[in-house]
Amino acid sequence: MFSRRLVLSAAIALVFGASASADPITFFPTGNGTNPVNDFVGFDPAPGNLLSVNSQQAIANFVSGQGSTQFTSFYQATIPTALVGGGNPAVGVSGANLTIVAGITERVTGVTGAPGNAGTSASFALVPGGPVNYFEVWQGGAVANNLTGLGFNDGTRILAGTFQSLVNAQVFTVGQGAAAALDQFPTPAPGDNNYPGQNTVPGSGAFLVQGTINFSNGSYFSQNLAGSIFSMAIDTQDPFRQVDPSSHFLTTTTNGATGAVPQTAGAAVGGVGTLGPTNLVTGPDNQFQSDSSLTIAAGTSGTVPEPATLAVFGVLAVGGGLYGRVRGRRKGE
Repeated sequence: MFSRRLVLSAAIALVFGASASADPITFFPTGNGTNPVNDFVGFDPAPGNLLSVNSQQAIANFVSGQGSTQFTSFYQATIPTALVGGGNPAVGVSGANLTIVAGITERVTGVTGAPGNAGTSASFALVPGGPVNYFEVWQGGAVANNLTGLGFNDGTRILAGTFQSLVNAQVFTVGQGAAAALDQFPTPAPGDNNYPGQNTVPGSGAFLVQGTINFSNGSYFSQNLAGSIFSMAIDTQDPFRQVDPSSHFLTTTTNGATGAVPQTAGAAVGGVGTLGPTNLVTGPDNQFQSDSSLTIAAGTSGTVPEPATLAVFGVLAVGGGLYGRVRGRRKGE
């Protein structure tokens, strides 16, 4: 199987090569001018967590033709690896304690099959003007912990932006198999289920979203990246086999984790809601193990590439191994 990092590097060259800045980016992982990462093109986060608040209810509303089909998704992960161009191998940066958080507003655009049944697919679209729309990269602070969901947005904010469009249709499909434990990390590890009684049906999906960077910290990057275009490829799956499900999520762009979401069925914490007894079936929320790559086209000055070209990037990203990548424990898991 092709390395996803190499495929993404090739995709960046194809999509952004003509418009990118002539000056390569140098990234300083700790912001102090040491251990530079030359020819930097983006980040490759470790497997993390994505929570879609009210998504199961939105799917039910779409099917019934009544009620709102809009929901919000929140993502968080550690970043152990920086991507570089020129076909060079990725660079490990786990010692810098880097993390990424993101929030996006979506709406249901289609449902095929009965919600929760094997083979059922749901498609979604970005709501660009929605109330939740951000991504941020942080460095330092407390070591992030996937299980507690804390420590993902403290320290120093080094990069931020907003999403503009969903490049290819976001589709999630429920897989074959009976409901089983949501937390199956590490595998195999009987007795390591941190959320007894919380089940999920299997499923997987992927999407590619692009947007504009609106802030970069000059202590970490050799040039101002504000106005540059970024692309974020995300795959989602259940159950969790590469990382622990998080019990808290950041639901604002302020410093500090807010909006705790329990994995076990029962009362909500922080007013966000629960997954119900079976994730992807009972709702109102759904939670996913998520893997992503964030790539940056420096110097594009807000010029969004043509959708058809970005769609090619999406095919390359997904075809390059967004599914099924197996990693061991990463920082903060």
